[in-house]
Amino acid sequence: MKKLSLILVLAAAASVAQVPSPQVPITGNIGSGGVFPLLNSGTLVFSLDADHTMVYPETSAAVLKITSSVSLTATRTLVAPLGLGYAFTIYNATTGGQTINVCGTSGTCAAIPNDGAPHLVSCDGANYFLANAVPSGGVTAISVASANGLQGTSSGGSTPQLTISPDSTHCIPVNNASAGTFLNGSCAYSSPAGSGVAQVTPGANVTCTPLVGGSCTGSITINAATSPGTITGVMAGTGLTGGGTTGTVTVGLATPVAVTNGGTGTASPGLIAGSNVTITGAWPNQTVSAASSVYNLGGTITSANISLGPGAGTGASVALAQGLDGSHIVEVTTGTSPTSSSHVYDLTFSTSRGHSTYCVVQENASAASSPSQLAYAAGGSSTSYTMESGSTALQASHTYLWSISCP
Repeated sequence: MKKLSLILVLAAAASVAQVPSPQVPITGNIGSGGVFPLLNSGTLVFSLDADHTMVYPETSAAVLKITSSVSLTATRTLVAPLGLGYAFTIYNATTGGQTINVCGTSGTCAAIPNDGAPHLVSCDGANYFLANAVPSGGVTAISVASANGLQGTSSGGSTPQLTISPDSTHCIPVNNASAGTFLNGSCAYSSPAGSGVAQVTPGANVTCTPLVGGSCTGSITINAATSPGTITGVMAGTGLTGGGTTGTVTVGLATPVAVTNGGTGTASPGLIAGSNVTITGAWPNQTVSAASSVYNLGGTITSANISLGPGAGTGASVALAQGLDGSHIVEVTTGTSPTSSSHVYDLTFSTSRGHSTYCVVQENASAASSPSQLAYAAGGSSTSYTMESGSTALQASHTYLWSISCP
């Protein structure tokens, strides 16, 4: 037994700063038997200025910090297993400022920038994707069908503009009334029985002005079968000016003519933003774009976001707080007399998550003697969460490192 322990110690020493072998290799599905993490993590080193293919036990790690013993001169590829269910949280801390592409032996790759921040990649069995990628897009064209005497045209391009105008092939009556004088086109119109006006036809007696330039002429024929009565005045309706009760009167269009009256006047606002849509500019020159962020990891976490509690003990300190609201690491050195079932620390997010979040904790290099000594995240909200000690207090004067994911 002592000889076996010595072999294991020597094997561990030979892999310093590398991904360690899992403590319990498995060949089938497993499940947690308590409140504690089961996932492996470690550092993967690019020892050459070249691509690197993952091997066991590197493939067993859920969290990987990628470094390099040489300065990388170009984007390099980390060839990962190609299978549904593979997922890694990766920190690109290589020297040389280069991007690391996570790829299978075929398919698309997930690009990890050299920013030291955590990036979650996953495989669908054929390709690797960044879980925190933000799609973008926009409206590139607007199609308008002619209807009710109006027509529309779109300028196209990345910022299309919509122009609405009367359709010159359709007749438009004054104020959209059921009977009256037509404003554009040369049109014949049959009036309801008994109205006194039989029809309006092209001729030389009546002059009218189309809504969009040009002119038309027509004549009014009185229906002899009915008595038209006596006209005592002409009043200007909506969209018109002029009129009178004596003599020769003139009725004209009020300018500009509102869109509601069949004109081309400006209406504001023209477009209203709905869910996940942004609109910029003033009508009629407005731009519609898709809003950013399907999923956002939030702002940057520092030690200033953390408030220690009695579960960390008297004189405890925050040794490290790094990452983003949605994915970060926290390192705490406990003080004296940590208490059980107490706040180890409270973390306030840099920006609101926009929804209640329940964080998942992975304790690295655990010093827990039993599951009851493992810390866990409790009390999640849109603005903060609490790290709570178990029914057995944490060790005093010990450094704990936790990886936290808050979706």
